[in-house]
Amino acid sequence: MNYKIIVAIFFITTTSFSAQSKECDCKGNFKWLTETFEKNDAGYNYILEEKGEETYQNHKRNISSRIKSITSKEECVEIMRDYLLYFRKAHFSISGGSNTITQGSNNTENSWKRISLTRDHVMNSTSHNKNGMDGIWKVGAYEIGILNDGHQYNGVILESSNKSWSKNDLKLTVNKDGTGVYYLGDFSPYRFDKAELIGVNTLKLGDFLSFQNLSSTE
Repeated sequence: MNYKIIVAIFFITTTSFSAQSKECDCKGNFKWLTETFEKNDAGYNYILEEKGEETYQNHKRNISSRIKSITSKEECVEIMRDYLLYFRKAHFSISGGSNTITQGSNNTENSWKRISLTRDHVMNSTSHNKNGMDGIWKVGAYEIGILNDGHQYNGVILESSNKSWSKNDLKLTVNKDGTGVYYLGDFSPYRFDKAELIGVNTLKLGDFLSFQNLSSTE
């Protein structure tokens, strides 16, 4: 089975499961993904020969350990991507409805756009603008400061447990019409056509991402 087909099936399955349940069975999804990949991917044996069985098993154990502490579907998806990137460094394409994950560019953490931003700056802006997306938001492994620069909203990393991402890295942008792009853990872009504030505590970008407001006092 082709690598891209395996990846597409996994993400479709994960999205469908999550639409029907408040919780994602990440442990079960990971078991399915590894078994399917090991049995069907044409390049699996070649990668094992190149990197070694022990290295691969250590990689799986590391992923399994990280799964124990996740609390959301978004974190699960990030971890599954980390597993898959052991086999393929190139980005892949997944599309569904009006939201898409497309092939990533050659940008890496060493060449990524950065915007200098502090928590105090974000909180000061939030105190003066309580009706927009300005604030500190939590999603997956990231705490993100979002501010409007007059043209668009920019989301910048304030804290990350994903070592590929650093403080001040640009994580997302939202245009005035609600369209935008969120960069996933492997730097591939997730493009969405709708940004929606639900009350003051939740921000949804497309069908895929849900953020928790850490700066709300309500």
